[in-house]
Amino acid sequence: MANLNDSVGTNVTITLAGDTYKATKLTITDWAEFEEFVHELRRSKIIQTAKDVYGDKLPDSVLDKALAPPTDDELGQMQASITGMRFLVWRSLITHNKGMTPKDVGSLITLDDIKELSAKLFGAPGKNAPKTEGKK
Repeated sequence: MANLNDSVGTNVTITLAGDTYKATKLTITDWAEFEEFVHELRRSKIIQTAKDVYGDKLPDSVLDKALAPPTDDELGQMQASITGMRFLVWRSLITHNKGMTPKDVGSLITLDDIKELSAKLFGAPGKNAPKTEGKK
């Protein structure tokens, strides 16, 4: 697992769309929520694609794949994606900005913001994302 000392619950300020927001660096709970978010997205995509091919009677191998937890590589890819960034920034904001939705946050983030957000919330892109030993 990555060293989480620099990313556990510390308050930071971030600027989005010209406004300053109080946020927290991501906690282990935030990373767990992110993993569940990725798992649900992955599961629903696999099942929908399989239904398009097989109909409602899905082979066990498809169900096994859909129910398996995401790999570290899948989590890393999602963290680097726009959807993943939006989710993680939202998680960092909701402690101090209740009522914000991921879509609200997404409407405030520009591509120019991503480098600064990554540095403030994660330490560096991908640096502090927890890894599960043995999962590939």
